[in-house]
Amino acid sequence: MRQLSFDQEDYILEEGLEKKRCGVQGTSLEAFDLIFDELGSRQKEVYEVIESYCNCCNQDIAEFLGLPINSVTPRVKELRDLDFVCQDGFKINKFGRRVMTWKVK
Repeated sequence: MRQLSFDQEDYILEEGLEKKRCGVQGTSLEAFDLIFDELGSRQKEVYEVIESYCNCCNQDIAEFLGLPINSVTPRVKELRDLDFVCQDGFKINKFGRRVMTWKVK
């Protein structure tokens, strides 16, 4: 179990939990699963963090995974190019800079 804190709220990621997707046809889910299986392990890790937590930026993802930011930012870009994630909005990070936040499509 991993714990992550965003904006004074604690979120807990329990490994092995199955996520449900609602309002999507079965064939679309099958196609998604086929494409998702082709992703690299880092891409999957980044995707799962974005899926599990709202309002997270690249720095939040990097800190949660214990990776340098320069290994997370390209994975987010790849997931955006594959249409898995999109911009959710903006927030001010711990350095006082305005940064983009991500969500799963």
